[in-house]
Amino acid sequence: MDLQTKKPTILEFRWLLLICVCINVSAISGHVGSMKVTAPYVSFSCPEGANVTLKCSLHGHLADMHDKMGRNWLFSAGRSLECKEKVHPRHLKDNGTHPGVFLSSDHKGTFWMILANLTVADQGGYCCYVYDINTEHNKLHLLSSEHAYIELNITKNGSSSNQKCVSHTAPHTPEDSKDGSTALGLATAGSILGVLSLPVILLLVYKQRQSTVSNRREYSLY
Repeated sequence: MDLQTKKPTILEFRWLLLICVCINVSAISGHVGSMKVTAPYVSFSCPEGANVTLKCSLHGHLADMHDKMGRNWLFSAGRSLECKEKVHPRHLKDNGTHPGVFLSSDHKGTFWMILANLTVADQGGYCCYVYDINTEHNKLHLLSSEHAYIELNITKNGSSSNQKCVSHTAPHTPEDSKDGSTALGLATAGSILGVLSLPVILLLVYKQRQSTVSNRREYSLY
């Protein structure tokens, strides 16, 4: 019995296309939706009675365009780098109102907190958090969070009339500037690999089907 060569069906082509798309999405997932929070100044030394502005910036994007972004400030008297005590500065209320505490932000991803008339009780660590929140099925789901840490030291004012704070920046390392370019390079390479692999996979499957049919034909001759 003569068997005709059977070509891959449309369904098989769709499955192969889906596999390649998954490879592509997996390759770029480390770049799309990645967030990073940084603080231009990592520590402040302020006299009592002074005002200080703690500022943070968000870099990157949320995982999905429909996700919501949440921001929060936490305080740690024990200088925990993650502010594990989950205490708001000066016991700030959920609606962000407190005498001597002012919160603000801009459309570029920068947000800040102003503490007025500093006292020794304000000394400690401060964490600025950004949350990626998904609202699927009208329920809130925390997908990820990133934060930066800022340390505040209060000195006795004494008889000095100087009410200015001294800020300190984090030491710059070459690895900091390489992080973004490395992630972008990997994402680009993964995208190209996913696209180029599609015709190769289709060709291999087609050759395999031809080989299988040919073997069946030879077997039927005996």
